[in-house]
Order: sequence, then C-alpha cells, then structure tokens
Amino acid sequence: MKRLLAIFLAFLLFTLGSCGTEPPDEPQISEETSETSNGGAEPAIAIYPKAQNLTVKNKQLKLEKVSVTSDDTTDQNALNVLTALLKSNNVEISDGSDVKIYLGANHSVSPEGEGYYINTEGPDIVLASKGAAGQFYAVQTLKYLLNGNALEAAEIEDAPDFPIRGVVEGFYGTPWSHENRLSMIAFLGRYKMNTYMFAPKDDPKHRERWRELYNDEEKEKLRELVNACKVNSVNFVYAIAPGLDMDFGSGYQSDKARLIEKCDSLYELGVRHFAILLDDLPERTAQTAEYHARLVNDFRNEFYVKHADLAELICIFAEYYDTVVTEEYTNTVAASLNDKVYVMWTGSSLALKMSAADFEKSNAIYGRKMLLWWNYPVNDYVEGCLFTDGVKNLHSNLKNAVSGFLSNPMNQAEASKIPLFTLADYLWNPSKYVYKDSFKAALTTLHPDTYESVQKICENSYANNLNGETDSVVFYNYVNAYINEASNGKFDGSAANKLYAEFEKLKNAVADIKENDKNTAFVAEITPWLDKADLTASMGMNLMKALQADDEETFWKHCALFYADKEKYDANTAGFSRYVLTPFLTEKATDWLASGGEKLLSKNKQNIEISVTKSKAVASSSLGWYQDYDIRYATDDDDKTYYWSAGAATEGYWIMLDLGKVEKVRNIVLKSGCDSYGADYLRKGQMQYSLDGVNGLTSAASRQPKS
Repeated sequence: MKRLLAIFLAFLLFTLGSCGTEPPDEPQISEETSETSNGGAEPAIAIYPKAQNLTVKNKQLKLEKVSVTSDDTTDQNALNVLTALLKSNNVEISDGSDVKIYLGANHSVSPEGEGYYINTEGPDIVLASKGAAGQFYAVQTLKYLLNGNALEAAEIEDAPDFPIRGVVEGFYGTPWSHENRLSMIAFLGRYKMNTYMFAPKDDPKHRERWRELYNDEEKEKLRELVNACKVNSVNFVYAIAPGLDMDFGSGYQSDKARLIEKCDSLYELGVRHFAILLDDLPERTAQTAEYHARLVNDFRNEFYVKHADLAELICIFAEYYDTVVTEEYTNTVAASLNDKVYVMWTGSSLALKMSAADFEKSNAIYGRKMLLWWNYPVNDYVEGCLFTDGVKNLHSNLKNAVSGFLSNPMNQAEASKIPLFTLADYLWNPSKYVYKDSFKAALTTLHPDTYESVQKICENSYANNLNGETDSVVFYNYVNAYINEASNGKFDGSAANKLYAEFEKLKNAVADIKENDKNTAFVAEITPWLDKADLTASMGMNLMKALQADDEETFWKHCALFYADKEKYDANTAGFSRYVLTPFLTEKATDWLASGGEKLLSKNKQNIEISVTKSKAVASSSLGWYQDYDIRYATDDDDKTYYWSAGAATEGYWIMLDLGKVEKVRNIVLKSGCDSYGADYLRKGQMQYSLDGVNGLTSAASRQPKS
C-alpha cells in the first residue's frame, strides 16, 4: 500500500448511565443535622463523639509517673488500653506514685452500662463505670485529654442516647476482606459504637448456601472477629439469611434443624448475638408471612432455651419500609411474632432523612420500637459512586422512636469510616451534633496528614440522596462564572484564572493523597476516584490553555492532550462531580474545542484563510452499505446524500478516509444523522491515524458526534 495518511473510525454502540437522580437547580447544603445545635460556645477540648456533660477546669496536670489502681470490678480490656495509652505518651507506670489513676466501678459516681464518669483534676484521677463498655469508653475519651504527659483537667459525665449503635455489613457485591473487618471493629470501638453485624449478601454461607458449615479456616477467621469485638467492646452479631430456599413444607423440620446446627457452630466460636434476615424476598403473601413468623418464633424458642448468655434475637422481614407494607404480609407477621425480638426497619420509605414521626406506623404495627437499618453510605445500588459526606438531615428526636441504629456502609470499608465517624458522633449525642464540626473532625482525625486533600476529593464526589445530590459547590460557582464569561466570547478572563487554579488544586490534592496518606488501604480503595479526579483536573487545565491560546500550535497541543485524557476519563467508571464537572467537560468543553478553529480565525483571519484548505479523501468501510447509499456519499460534500451502513456498527468495524498523501490535518468534521425514531446513527467512535494505513496506528481522540 502507498504511503498515505489513513484515518480509521471504529464505532462502538454504548449506553450512558448515571448514579442517582437529577440534582437541584442550585446546590443547597444543610449545615445542621439535628433540630438543635450545641446551644452555645463549645469547650476548649473537642471530644468525639461529643460528651453529654463536659466541664473543663482550664489547667493541666503533668504526668511523669502514675500508679494505676484496679480491682475486681475493672474491665481487663479497658485496663489494657489505658496501660498502652500511658506508655505511648511516655508516662511511666510506677506503684507508689503520688498521681493515681483509678479504673473500675467502686467510686461514688459510677454510671450504669455504657455510661462513664471522668475526673482528671488530680492528684487522684478517676475513670469510673459499672459497665465494662463504660470503662472502655472512658479510656477512649481520656485519649482526647492526654497530650504527651500533659493531662487536661476536666470533669465528664457521659452516656449514649442510642442503645444500639454500629454497622451492618449488609450490602451486595464483594464482601469486606478479613482485614477490612478487623480494622472496622477497632474503629467502632474507638468511636463508641457497640455493634458489628456480619451479613454480607454475597457471602455464600450467609445466604445462598446458608446450610453449609464453615470450614476450619473460615472458623478461625470468625473466631478472630469475635475476639476482636470483645477486645473493643463491640457486639458481634452473626446474621443468617435462609429465606431464598428454606423449605416450609414437608422439609421444614429438617431445614430448621440445619439452621440451628449452623448457629450452634457459631455459638461454639463465641457468638452470642444472632439475627435472622428474611429481606429482599419475592413472595409477600399471608401464607409466606405465617412461614416467616413461625421460623423466627421457633428458632427463638428452641435455640435460646439451649444456650446461655444470648442477646435478644434480631430479625428483618420481606417488607421493611412503610410504602411497601401490606396488611396481608406485615400485619400477619406482626400479629404472631414473639414480642421480645428486635425487628429491623429502614424507615417510612427508602429516603434517608428521618425523624421520630417516620416510625410511628411501623412501631404501632409491631408493638415495639424498630431497630433502624439505615442505607447510608451503602453504594451497591449505584456502582461507581463514593458516598463520603457526613451525616445530616437526621432529627435529634429519632432516639425516642427506635431501639437502635445500624448503618449499611459501602463496599469500600476505609472510605466508609468518614461518614461513620460523623454517625458515631450523632448516635452518641444527637442534640449536640453539628455537621460541619463533625465532618471536619472526621477528616482531620482519620487523615491528619492529608485532610484538606481528602476533603477536596470527598466534596467533589459525595452527591447522594441524603444531601440532595449535591457536591462540587466550589467548582459550581467557578464553572458558572466561566460559562457566563465564555458565552460572551471571553475565554481568558478572571473567571478562567480562578477555574484553572481550582483544577490545579484538585490535581495537587490527588498527588498529595497518593504520596502522603498513611492509610494505604484507603488510598487503594479510592484509587479509581483519585484517577478520575486527576483526569478531570488535567482535562480542565488543558481546556483552559487551549481556549486561551493565541496560536495554532498551542491550541492543538492542549486540545490533543484534552482528548487523550478524555479517552481514559470515559473508560473510568468512577463517578466524580457527576452534576457539575462531568457535564462541563463532556458537553460544554467539547463544543468549545470543536469551534476552536473559528476562534483562531477571528484572531488571525488573513493567515488562517491562506493556510486552511479542505482535503479530499476516498472513503471505504468494513460495514458495507445499504441499498444504493454508497460509501462514496460519505465524502461527496453534499448534505442531501449520505452513506448508510449495511448493519449495526459494533466494536471492530471501521470507516477509512484515504487522503492519498501525508497531510497535516487541523480539523475533522463528522456529520451523523438519525431516523425519526432517534436510532440509526453512530454514537461513539475512536479516531486513529497512520502514515501508511498499516503501521503505527495511533489513537487520536474519542468523542460523541452530534446527531
């Protein structure tokens, strides 16, 4: 074949999808989550979760040597954490020291259960609670008062407002790894959440193959999780979901025995909290309701009578929010269900904003307070979205209407910790919860070296149902200002400089996280979003440079860089600034670049008119053509005639333009039509070029042509 420049267009039909609903016309962020805020100036010491009653004494006690006093009421796990805390702050533990720290229940102020009392005025320091969890939480709070050997003097009396607080690993998709779970359990204990429910939908032995017993390796991992929960004052709840194929007919007794046998094996591993999940099942008849209630009741009666130290059974049924409730199913279950078991409920609907009023109906039907299964920040239903915004739009009175609150988190365990940190703050003390303070504390606590950069990624990707599908508030203002200037033909004004600087900050944030964030598991989890953010920043910066160019070389250089990044951007399914930067860079930007030649023409009209000529090309295609709509019509310069392929364009097919010689191509115009049904047009393709049509085939750009 002669040396010539060939351009191949291989078209791939595709369907565009989005993660979520349409955003509001203008982003709105609710700063306060609860009805009331803190009601005044905050103490100088910031403790998370926020304490109920904190009095700061405005003095410090220097700890060089301390003696730690314990007795038979002291929780060993709390004592171990206290000892480790003192040593990590270079405080020597020595019997007979003038400064004494007491940890236990034998004090005049010793709250029940998870409540605790702290007094650090000295010389005698008190950490008191009648409950093991309360003592553990007291030590966790002490971490906020101790900086090196300097101990802030304070008096604290504290207890949680929600009795059950934690997470349910209940999402679809790839379950968390064993390391994820261990890390999450430690996190829950650190921030005073007391429940981890093991319920991954796609773990075979939880749901699909629920009858199968765990092998030795699996048992060892489960035992390790149970022990980790004990060490961190977290309740390990083993959930099993037998509803897909449970035999409620002649094989019921056999299947029930298999269910009890399975839970027996978990009891031997140390599990004392169990749940039976019957959600996401297709049949919701009165007969099915009777079967489901019977199973829960039978298991509750037969399993619990044979085992000691069991916490109350938790269950969820096929109808679990108000708008799907039927009298046939839910009322039948409620009428015969054991009145002691916890029933999980997701609210009055699938909406995430909640108050006590949302549970009036369900509580009345079941005659008990529901245990809230909250579907945030779970993202299994919107692949590619990363929900890292803090908790908002939960009323402080919700604590009066539910028996507890479990969050269903993301497949990304480490990223989930950002919203979960704020949730822990809300669940402990909702009346003092302030979204802005808690979200900032989550970032600075979990990512102390990179918190500003992590915030930059979060605030451009966390649009979700809870915050009104809002993100990229800063970019939103800069982009709109730039569009206003550009609509008047001004691509290089002050708005352009500000927008470019914001893109540059975004790019620097990605580099900062990848280089400096010490949580490598977090970085690995969000790498697709970091890469998408980096491509977004590069595209934005090259767009600004191209549209401000005064010469062809600069314009085409940055235009080519923009489209090279766009090809990778389109292939990356991570959702990043879905309602602000995505439409800006994939719609507005490509329109402006397509008309870039006209801008240059207006700046240097005589030179451009002389140098630009229309190239003739011979067209060919592997698609063939329909009837007499010949391929030659593709390049005949007549809009009234056109080429119509013989079949649908799929990956691997091509159209080639043979220019007959090597030429410098400055602009390519692709005109594509469609029929009255909006079909029969090429939706996406990749442009490639070569000097001889065979060797060195190179991608030039990908874009969606206008119809």
